[in-house]
Amino acid sequence: MRAVIYTRVSTEMQTEGYSLDAQLNACRNLAQGRGWDVVKVYSDEGVSAKTTNRPQFQALLRDARAGLFDVVIVHKLDRLSRSVADVLTTLQNLEKMGVAFVSATEQFDFTTPIGKVMLTLLAAFAQWYLDNLSTETAKGKKARAQAGLWNSAVPFGYRVHYKKDGGDGLAYPDEKDAEGVRRAFELYATGQYSDYDIAAWLNQAGYRPNGRGKRALRLFSKDTVTDMLQNRFYLGEVCYKGTWYEGLHEAIISEELFNLVQEVRRKRRKDTSLRARKDAQVYILSGVARCARCGGKMRGRNAKGVRYYRDPARDRMVNCTQSIVRADEAEDALGDYMRTLRLPQDWRDQIIELLQTETDRAEEVKRERAALSRQLERLKDLYLLGDVSLDDYKARKRQLEKQLTGLTPPVMPNLEKAAAMLDNFGNLWDAATPAERKEIVRALLKAVYLDSGEAGPIIAIEPRPEYAALFEFFRSDIEPVPVAPASSKTAS
Repeated sequence: MRAVIYTRVSTEMQTEGYSLDAQLNACRNLAQGRGWDVVKVYSDEGVSAKTTNRPQFQALLRDARAGLFDVVIVHKLDRLSRSVADVLTTLQNLEKMGVAFVSATEQFDFTTPIGKVMLTLLAAFAQWYLDNLSTETAKGKKARAQAGLWNSAVPFGYRVHYKKDGGDGLAYPDEKDAEGVRRAFELYATGQYSDYDIAAWLNQAGYRPNGRGKRALRLFSKDTVTDMLQNRFYLGEVCYKGTWYEGLHEAIISEELFNLVQEVRRKRRKDTSLRARKDAQVYILSGVARCARCGGKMRGRNAKGVRYYRDPARDRMVNCTQSIVRADEAEDALGDYMRTLRLPQDWRDQIIELLQTETDRAEEVKRERAALSRQLERLKDLYLLGDVSLDDYKARKRQLEKQLTGLTPPVMPNLEKAAAMLDNFGNLWDAATPAERKEIVRALLKAVYLDSGEAGPIIAIEPRPEYAALFEFFRSDIEPVPVAPASSKTAS
């Protein structure tokens, strides 16, 4: 049989006769006595048994699923885990994968016929144990809620006197954070602030959400404020599976203020629903709007019925001074500029000349690519004939392939059709719906750079690469908007 050995030792146990070497020797002696081949040893050193999330233990389970061995040998059962639930679950999983288990110093041997029967029974017991544990845990959580105790981490505004620190285990208001909670409810109750506005105020005031480890949030967000403003924990209540019970902790918010906030939320949901049905919001510059200060994408946002383009850089802790830009002003400015575009009288001749240049370039690229392909074939023949060494072949091949990749034929759009459309852009734009205008913008432009300062709302436009040359022909009757190079990433 193919056997593997698993050993584990925590720092405090290394002097108690359970060193890795001692475990390994005992396991190897058992394997040798039974004529088994030890194909691998998995060893977690200085790792606690309180969790099964151990690198080598997890590697063992992955290899078991892959069918790389037939039996696992350990020095003692507690090398797997000190948790009964984890031990039973591991044995159950090994049984499902057809892998046997042996303890070198205990009466646990699941390689014999009677041992396999015992393993099946233990697997069944494990399932019962876990199901029963889940039921008992649920009963315990419900009992805690009925007794007025919270079952998870307390929300922002509270701290806990933990029993391990000599406390009573109850939540209590943190006066500084509690003041932030009260102010958040009061601001929202006025009807003048959104969840996003409240999050921004909390962050600017220096408040930070509760949390530890990877789940901790650095800043408040719209979603965390949404949860906060609907959490009845602030009324002195605790919850279990949607049912609220009277809690033992002190309330931060009055019932009157909490209900007022919920009424404002209900009214806003109703108003938003009516507005959405009446006029679906379309952001014409969606996908192409860029911040002229940091180059980041700007997103459409509706605040109190007014559409904006907003740079979310600060949400990502990026230092950008850009403010919001009103969508109607930016879209009107773009439309006004595009309406005034005029082509010179000889635009057709110029475009024909441009197309001829691009056609000639395309033919040249085609010839160069064909020549490089022939060189690659010739190089391969020389290598097969033994005239070129393997190293020289690989080096020259990489060089030729790099040159081949760099030779990209120019894109050949229908510039004449596009020019005719743009020369009559005013009528086209005026007749288009917001959704159609959005499609027109996305077809012609790669980016529109916006700014909330005096120079805005539009700082520059960046045409799609295939139309960059075309925009150079246009004249405008109004002050021109700079055209950024097609390869540009920031505003000019």
